[in-house]
Amino acid sequence: METVKLVPTWKAATRIFTEVLMHGNKEGHQNAVEGLFECAEAADKHNELVEKLPTIQADAVINFAYFTANFPSDFIEKCWGDGWMKDHLREKFENTSENNFYSMGDFMRFFMDLDDENRKILIKWINKNYKAFDYLNV
Repeated sequence: METVKLVPTWKAATRIFTEVLMHGNKEGHQNAVEGLFECAEAADKHNELVEKLPTIQADAVINFAYFTANFPSDFIEKCWGDGWMKDHLREKFENTSENNFYSMGDFMRFFMDLDDENRKILIKWINKNYKAFDYLNV
């Protein structure tokens, strides 16, 4: 019997299932067929997401841009909750402006001063909690 290489691709998965169908017992055949259907469903879901991805990315960029112009005054508290990080970031944000009027530029300066991990936390929070328009469904 030919050895099937375990390569993490749909092509390899299909080949493995084919081998089971050709050389396996009745129970193995049923499991292989069910596995093929699961692979097909996963591939369909993946393809749907890939098709939607440019729209999702564009919506996320638009949403972020509107957030920079309309951020709520308590976004730091809502994003980071209580604790020392919230206090540290609140102080950092307040230091971006000399007159307690925070502009888009102040927000972007604050955003760019965050480390990568806190930038990701903020972006995820914005995507989950802020919608520039009702039609944005990111």
